[in-house]
Amino acid sequence: MITSLHPAPVLLGAALLLPLLRSRPRSACLLLAPLAALADTILCCMNGGTMLDVSLKDAQLVPIQLNAPALVLCPALALLALLATLVNLHVRENGRHMASFLYVASALGVLCSQSWLRFLVFWELMTLMPVVLVWLDGHAGGRAAGYRFLCLQAVGMLLLVSGLALLLQSGGDPAFGSLAAAPPAAQWLMLSGFLMSAAVLPFHAWLPDLCSQTSPGGALLPGVVTITSATYALAQTCAGHEALPVLGLATTLYGLVRAAMADELRRLAAWATLAQNGLVVAALGLGTPDALAGAMLLSVGLVLSAALMFMGVGAVVLGTGRGHLHELGRLGSRMPITCGLMLAACLSFAAMPGFADYAGQTAIIAAFRARHEAAGWLLHFMAACILPACSLRIFWHLFCAPCPKAAAIKASDPPGHLLVAACLAALLSLLFGMVTGLYPMAGMTGMMHTQEAPFSAWPLLRAVERLCLGVLLFILCQALFRSGKARSAPAFFRPHVLELHREAQHPARSSAAWRRSAAALATRSLKHVLRFPEFCDRCLDMLMERCAVPVLGLGRALDCLPGSRVRYLLLQMLAAVALLIGLGLYAFYG
Repeated sequence: MITSLHPAPVLLGAALLLPLLRSRPRSACLLLAPLAALADTILCCMNGGTMLDVSLKDAQLVPIQLNAPALVLCPALALLALLATLVNLHVRENGRHMASFLYVASALGVLCSQSWLRFLVFWELMTLMPVVLVWLDGHAGGRAAGYRFLCLQAVGMLLLVSGLALLLQSGGDPAFGSLAAAPPAAQWLMLSGFLMSAAVLPFHAWLPDLCSQTSPGGALLPGVVTITSATYALAQTCAGHEALPVLGLATTLYGLVRAAMADELRRLAAWATLAQNGLVVAALGLGTPDALAGAMLLSVGLVLSAALMFMGVGAVVLGTGRGHLHELGRLGSRMPITCGLMLAACLSFAAMPGFADYAGQTAIIAAFRARHEAAGWLLHFMAACILPACSLRIFWHLFCAPCPKAAAIKASDPPGHLLVAACLAALLSLLFGMVTGLYPMAGMTGMMHTQEAPFSAWPLLRAVERLCLGVLLFILCQALFRSGKARSAPAFFRPHVLELHREAQHPARSSAAWRRSAAALATRSLKHVLRFPEFCDRCLDMLMERCAVPVLGLGRALDCLPGSRVRYLLLQMLAAVALLIGLGLYAFYG
């Protein structure tokens, strides 16, 4: 049996070799290095997760055993390196290709780490590479976005090192693993460091900020690799933590709302990726075997669907020269291949049966419904309505909606190497969504033989229901916010909501109008909030008046009784009866 090696040195060696090569040897190295890493990870999966690694003590090759999450994520990241190379094949500068190889190699090193020391070394390298990629792209706002990302990751690294110091000081295991036995302070410090890299609320802003400041083909790696590695670290160290379900669901809801309002294409794709990653984090916090298996399946599906989404968005930007939704429309006839690829990406994000995200999302919703009924239905609603509606919004505005500005834009499908990469991602997304034999690799064994299995009758019916509700929500939103036809909106919100929506559709206008309409909406809302105590006073007065009527009637009836002595005896009898009833109730229930 052939034993696989660690995949990271393959990409590291290719990155060091690139400056020495020219022309065809350079192109061959660019393609063969990620292919070799992908073949190595697939061979490791065939061997049951066993690979050879270099020991830090005596520099000898020793066998190591990968866990189930690393076993399914390593091939996905190696495939992502191949897709990124194909997308940027036209780039002549060696720096960007070297940074891409180092980025994916460090992420693979994180996934294969067996000790905290090796994990921190690869983690630090992984947090530096997105900044190098963004700065090498030469975008106008890339330098500032890179510095903001560096500041956040520096804080996260300090939290990780501080938590690790507390863990080792308390006698913790230096092997990379669960933090269940660690001191609470170490747990919270390291959890905060991982959440910063996973782009979980409230540390989420770096992901759309960084992705929007890259070139059309450069947003692929920064939008996927870091959050995938961070979710793996959360799965290995903090699975079952009580804070993760709340933070994950909040991230999903916030990401969906921002995706519904976004106009810049790469930022929109980043918000949609953030929302899907929130589902993964929430499932990790649940901690059950089915939830963890669903989280790993959705992580792999997210690598494929987010890569396809970023490549489709990059193809639109390269083919039209425009990067905002309000500037584009009716591109389906002029960019037919890109239209089909974006349709596949949107259907995958909407968890269409047969696509990459369907199995993981179905398993997560079923796990939440089994443990927390309310959270399960909230997750079902978000996946049912908002996710398909956001996905349909992207496709509709790009390829179907009429736009007067888009008629004068010259549009065509992007270069062939980008289309080949996107077609490969779409094909693998369909393959991963349909081949159920891959699911046991992620640990989904118990659910496959129940009625909650992804391709049984009830999950398929729920998926069709989610898609129908999402389409209905999209149609209702289009009808509600269409100019002059918002009669279904409440009269209190109608004018200000319409103006806010128009500004969201056309962000190139002055931001003063946005601030003015938002201030008007806030002022009007505040007035109604301040009237609430007055409303409570009115309700209390009405209640007192209604209660006073029977009390006055009782007083008049007592006045009709002869003499004060009789009234006094009657009140004594009523008090005695009330006391006996109270004692009886206390004896019965106490």
